[in-house]
Amino acid sequence: SLPEEADLERAWETAAESIVKEHNELAEASLEEASVGPRQAWALGVLDDPDHGLSDEEADHASEALRVGRSQSIRRELGRIEKELEDKAISLSEAAGRIVALVKSEGLRPVEPPKPLEPIEGEQDLGVVCWMALLPPA
Repeated sequence: SLPEEADLERAWETAAESIVKEHNELAEASLEEASVGPRQAWALGVLDDPDHGLSDEEADHASEALRVGRSQSIRRELGRIEKELEDKAISLSEAAGRIVALVKSEGLRPVEPPKPLEPIEGEQDLGVVCWMALLPPA
């Protein structure tokens, strides 16, 4: 039996506020993670450029493969390609070709990104599976 000073309603309200806050922080973070970093965004821009000199099929496949976050080694290599293009050591079409070659050599394929979490508004959006109150020793 619970002591009379145990305010279960207030304890649940506090827990619900905490759950909603934590969930919404995760939901916000999942939206941020859905975007790709600057190097992949640059590569996507190159592949979207009509002057890239690639077939539509090659450019589309590489673009789809780079629309989700990729490993540091992939981003590092994209950075090298970007630097060479900035330094005018290679042309736009060569950069695009190297991006496609990187996607092929690493075996990157299009991936359906996970759906971001939907934010929740409050206690009414929660479903209780199990609820337990821990009390200090008597």
